[in-house]
Amino acid sequence: MYIQKEELRKLILENTKGKWSAKSSFMTFSDNNFYLPSYEEFCNYIRANESVLAPKTELSKTEGFDCEDYSFLLKGHVGLYNREVAKKEHSWAVGIIWANFSWIEKFHAANLLATSDKGLMLFEPQYGVNGFYQFTKCFGQICLLIV
Repeated sequence: MYIQKEELRKLILENTKGKWSAKSSFMTFSDNNFYLPSYEEFCNYIRANESVLAPKTELSKTEGFDCEDYSFLLKGHVGLYNREVAKKEHSWAVGIIWANFSWIEKFHAANLLATSDKGLMLFEPQYGVNGFYQFTKCFGQICLLIV
């Protein structure tokens, strides 16, 4: 299933009402159309790529490789996966989001995922297949969202 940028923007704004940072915030979209994978399709992708996306090294959880690095890695890897394997006409609707979340007590980066069957979700790439959260776990203070 495909979605146009403006439809995706509307979906995100409906789900993030009142959650944007009062100081500064930025939302942008890289393409005009996006592919919405099903939840199961994205889970299968994570299962097949878990060791690449969540490498366990001495730098894990340090500033040398922390939350934003994981989220950028996932965003980039999804693009490579689409190009090399899935071959969808448009990029998957996967983005990077900086905000406050229920599972961590500090400002944090994670991934936003728009699915065809479960709507907006959050994904914590460090947790692999256990990293899925309902979008309601975003408590707010969103300052950056890139899709």
